[in-house]
Amino acid sequence: MKDLSIIIPVHNVCKLTKDCIESIKANTTCTYEIIVINDASSDETADYLLSLGNEVKVITNNERKNYSYNNNRGFELSSSNHICLLNNDTLVTPAWN
Repeated sequence: MKDLSIIIPVHNVCKLTKDCIESIKANTTCTYEIIVINDASSDETADYLLSLGNEVKVITNNERKNYSYNNNRGFELSSSNHICLLNNDTLVTPAWN
């Protein structure tokens, strides 16, 4: 079991999502999983998430949902006792966890 599940709902703005995930990978010291809910993005977000392979769990909505719905979907996939909700415009810093 991972120490932390990080849930990130996203809709477009792939660069923000990429920067967020890269900051998590660079600055997280505990064991973790990243769960991304792609809320019907129409830019390159889906391709980027696909390129990550098994590094992230991805849920893709075919149509836009709301923030609470997306977070709840992430909770359903979570496999840890600790959960962190992040927006994709978040950059985590060293020792954040």
